[in-house]
Amino acid sequence: MEVTFPATNHLSIWIGYFEQEQHFNACVEAEIAPCLGMGGQFNLLAEDAFENEPLAVEELLEGFTHWRQYTDAARTIADSYGVEAVNAAVVVQQVICHEAPPQWGHFYFLGSFEAVAPKKIKHDPRKRPSDEY
Repeated sequence: MEVTFPATNHLSIWIGYFEQEQHFNACVEAEIAPCLGMGGQFNLLAEDAFENEPLAVEELLEGFTHWRQYTDAARTIADSYGVEAVNAAVVVQQVICHEAPPQWGHFYFLGSFEAVAPKKIKHDPRKRPSDEY
């Protein structure tokens, strides 16, 4: 596996099921962080979620940075692994994992995705909003 970091406008996603949040956190530190070669940048660029009850993948990913851009693709990949519900996710910004294995210890790797912040629409105060669209 090869890792590209920094990879502007990209992110990588892992999901899994854990009985306890402490086990989830320990697995993130042991199974994901060291493999990415980001050093201290990992904690700055990683987002995670742990829920007590399993959720559908798209529900768990809702609210992560740029989640609307990759949720459908992530769901499709999770389906291909036979994963219906999980309670933990890790999303790491600015990372692309090339030829990554689908399973990383306790996690499933859903892939690396392009995720671009939407462009802001410049508002002309002299126009009505309906004139701009």
